[in-house]
Amino acid sequence: MPKRDYYEILGIKKNATEAEIKSAYRKIAMLHHPDKNPNNKEAENKFKEAAEAYNVLSDKNKKSNYDRNGHRGHSPYPDFNVDDFDFSNMFGGFSGNRNKRHSQRTTRGSNLSITMTLTLEEMLVGIKKKVKIKRQGACGSCGGDGSKGGNSRTNCETCGGTGQVSKIQNTVMGQMQVFHACPMCNGSGSAVLEPCSTCSGVGTTEVDSEIIIEVPPGVEGGMRMSIGGKGNDATGKGHKIPGDLIVNIKEENHKYFKREPIIGNGQPRLNLLHRKEISFVDAVLGAKIQVPTLESDVQITIEPGIVSGKLLRLKGKGMNGHTTPGHRGDILVEIHVFVPSKVTDEEKELLEKMREFPQLIGKIKEK
Repeated sequence: MPKRDYYEILGIKKNATEAEIKSAYRKIAMLHHPDKNPNNKEAENKFKEAAEAYNVLSDKNKKSNYDRNGHRGHSPYPDFNVDDFDFSNMFGGFSGNRNKRHSQRTTRGSNLSITMTLTLEEMLVGIKKKVKIKRQGACGSCGGDGSKGGNSRTNCETCGGTGQVSKIQNTVMGQMQVFHACPMCNGSGSAVLEPCSTCSGVGTTEVDSEIIIEVPPGVEGGMRMSIGGKGNDATGKGHKIPGDLIVNIKEENHKYFKREPIIGNGQPRLNLLHRKEISFVDAVLGAKIQVPTLESDVQITIEPGIVSGKLLRLKGKGMNGHTTPGHRGDILVEIHVFVPSKVTDEEKELLEKMREFPQLIGKIKEK
C-alpha cells in the first residue's frame, strides 16, 4: 500500500520544531516498541513506520526534500529492521524479549526490487497483474543451510555463534547499542565446514516465480510498494524468513495526457493536461469538438473568438489520488489554433481575399 504521510504518522504539523518532532517520535516508539509488544505485528509495523518518519523529518535536508516532493522524491531505508536497534538506553530498558529473539537466530532474506510500468488508465482504477520474477530460493538439497546434508556446520568465530555483532553509537537521542547481522556468517551464527554441492555453499539457487501484484487506485510514477515475504529466501541455520519484494512504479507516457507540473508539499498530481489543436475557422466561429478522457471521448463547445493558450476544464475527469480516495482531479484542455505552414493556390487565394476584412486577420485600421 502507498506510504502514509510522515507528519500524520507522528501526529504533528508541518511547522513542528525539532524538539516537537523528537518528542512525538519518542512517545510513539515507547508505546509500540516490540519489546513491550512481543509477537504483535501491528505494533511492530507502527514502530517501524514512526522510525522511518523520524529518520526523514529529523534531518533538515531529507525533510526539505520530502516537503517538496513527498514520497516521490525520497526513498528512506526500505530494509529497516527493528531487530537492528537496541533502545534500552533510550527508553529506560526492557530488553528481556529482545535477548530471547536474538537467541532464536532469525535470519531474513534480502529484498528484491522490480519496476512495474503502468498506464494512466491502470493507475486510475487500480489493477492486479501477474508478473514473473527471478529470485533466490532456498536450495532444495540443503534447505538453505549451505552445507552438505544440511548439518556440516560449526559456530562462527566472529560472533561466537550469536549471529550478531554490536557497537555503541551516539545519536541525537543519546547513546544506542546497535546490533547488526554478523558479516562473516550473515547472521546465521555458524560457518559451513563442507559446502553443499548443489548451491556451492550459498544456500540458494535462482528460481522463476509468478506473483500477483495488486496495485491500488491513485498510485503515481516514482512511488514504491512493498510486498512482504516475496523477496529472496534467507540462508543458514535457525528460523529463516524471506525478504520483501519492492515494486517501483513507473508511469508510461500517454498518447494524449501529461500530469500537471509538480505542485509541491508532497500532494498528488491529480490534474491531466491535454493539448488540442483547432482550426482557424473553428477559433473564429466556434465549434463543437471531441476531446479524449481516460474513459471515452466527450464533446465540448468552443466559444467564438477563442485564442491559443486558453484552458478549458473537464471537472472530475482527471486522476484519483492515493491520499484522496473518491476524489478525482480535472482534465485541462489547452487550446492551440492550428496555422498551416503550406497552403494550396486555391487556399492562398481565399486567404488573400480575407485581407479585405481586417478584423479576421488581426489588422488594426489606421486612424
